[in-house]
Amino acid sequence: MIPVNKKLYVTVLVFLFCLGTCFAGAEQLKAVVLKSEGDQVVINRGSEDGVQVGQTWVLGHSTKVGAVVIQEVRSHSASGRLRGEAHVGTLASLGNEADIQQFLTDEDAKTQLVASAQRDPAALKRLRRQYKDALEDSTEKRGFVTQIGGGGINMQGAQLLNLGVEAYNYSRIVSLSNDLQLTNSGFFSPWWLAASAASSIGSSIQQRNMFESQRVRVDVEVTHWDQELTDLQTEVLAAEKGWSISETLAQKVSMAKARGVDQYTVFEVVMKNVGKLPAPVGDFKYKMFLLSAEGRPISASRVDAVLDRTLQPGDEVRGMVYFPRITAAGQDRLKVAFEQMFGDRGELEFRVKD
Repeated sequence: MIPVNKKLYVTVLVFLFCLGTCFAGAEQLKAVVLKSEGDQVVINRGSEDGVQVGQTWVLGHSTKVGAVVIQEVRSHSASGRLRGEAHVGTLASLGNEADIQQFLTDEDAKTQLVASAQRDPAALKRLRRQYKDALEDSTEKRGFVTQIGGGGINMQGAQLLNLGVEAYNYSRIVSLSNDLQLTNSGFFSPWWLAASAASSIGSSIQQRNMFESQRVRVDVEVTHWDQELTDLQTEVLAAEKGWSISETLAQKVSMAKARGVDQYTVFEVVMKNVGKLPAPVGDFKYKMFLLSAEGRPISASRVDAVLDRTLQPGDEVRGMVYFPRITAAGQDRLKVAFEQMFGDRGELEFRVKD
């Protein structure tokens, strides 16, 4: 048996739906707000009534109180992002581009740059530069290489240090042999000592080169995608393609969902094998972690499958990594850590935009 409150709720919805359908024969298409939560509104008109993504629906009868830019359309209903106010039962009518202008907030003011860029090549160039600068500001790079040595120092550093010590020791022996006035021939001659030093150094260099040939090298580039960067990318596309303001606003929401920035802390990862050996980067979820404000490693919620592979020399791969949204109030930096990258480890830091 349905509880009384649910019966009432169903009755109200049916009444609102029927109320909206009574406008079907009117000259201008009308609708009714079925649901209003936060900045999302649902109306009782859909694709069967000609509703399309990007349309602007004005709310209110004699006085306009808000506007909705349609983002998702179903057969008999549609939803979109609200500008202004909306309440269940509010009447809605199909509007035009000018109707939404009065409901644009300060946050949306930069959207006007898109319309300007469509008319002015110089404005489009500035918009592209703004996006490029933001993209560079959100991107960090680092190289990872197989660590052959141990004890806190890699083999390359140890080999170079060893070469320096050997060269110094042999120079001291040569100096000592001169002080002792040894002959220029024989087992302890300076020439023999110098030749032995050169031979030993050459052997060490050859050994180091052998180690180098056994090392995996991968360059990693990481971009932190957030709402601001996603919006800038959308604005450039809007200016290039000539989208209207309402279409641009709708596309911003669509792009945010596609990128996942509306739910996750998102990073785009590009890896390139710049070495001579295959680079196994499988199980990438256990190689890249987001660090909390306290430095605690947090595993990714999901990772694009393309990142779980072995890169052959010269191969490059690009994929997305999604983490829970953990940014604390006042936190101005985000850090990601790479673990078990062929024995190497490293951290990258990103600025959190206001």
